[in-house]
Amino acid sequence: MCPGTLFMVRFVNGLEARYPFADNLHPVQNLATVLLREDTGGFASAGWMLLKFIAKHAKALDTQATANVGTRLLARLRDDDAFAQRLAAAYRLLGEERSNESVRRDVSDEEQLAELMQRLFAVLPADEWLALFALRPARVLAAGGSKTLGTIIGARHFGKDALRDLAQRRFDACPAAQVIVMGHTHLPDDQPSNNRHYLNPGSWTRYLDLDEHPHISLDDLRDEARFPYELNYIAVEAGADDTPLVARLACFERSA
Repeated sequence: MCPGTLFMVRFVNGLEARYPFADNLHPVQNLATVLLREDTGGFASAGWMLLKFIAKHAKALDTQATANVGTRLLARLRDDDAFAQRLAAAYRLLGEERSNESVRRDVSDEEQLAELMQRLFAVLPADEWLALFALRPARVLAAGGSKTLGTIIGARHFGKDALRDLAQRRFDACPAAQVIVMGHTHLPDDQPSNNRHYLNPGSWTRYLDLDEHPHISLDDLRDEARFPYELNYIAVEAGADDTPLVARLACFERSA
């Protein structure tokens, strides 16, 4: 599994045990942005590593600066012999013998650091990884879980405008189509155009757009009942004779 999938399976699934709303942020990499604000327990390091991974594999990444986590970890590696020794020991899990100085030599910039963190994330239990890369110590989470929650790399490319463009490409590829429905995106939409209709019910779960709640912290994600939701469905009915299909977005349940 790539680091993005590992992050979801081994970290976010465990995170949900204490913060049930953790996977409901949209787009999904906004979870990493929230983690960057947590200066204890390795959460900021996890968020930083994930954003570095996304930035490496997605040409356009609209996110805040990844704080100074990398700078702080590199300074710690340079100045803290105990930290360097723990990294050298962790290298053995990768089948490599290292000294403190060789670790410092080979992990000298943020890209090298992020790559090492991703490699270690694949072999260390999540709680041990968090403890190793904590900026400040705290009681950390024991992570686990068996399901994936989404594709981390693709999240940036599934905003409302991108989905509308995708629907238009589907219409272009199939000129006879009258209605296109997409879902599971947390982004309800209702876009009629020239006897064609793109609809999206969003998702059958509560969701949170970080743009509307820019100051959300990890602790705010403990109680999902705090957040409003709207459960929608799409109704499509045949038109009379040769008239187009009638499609509409309808609400099944709403909570303010």
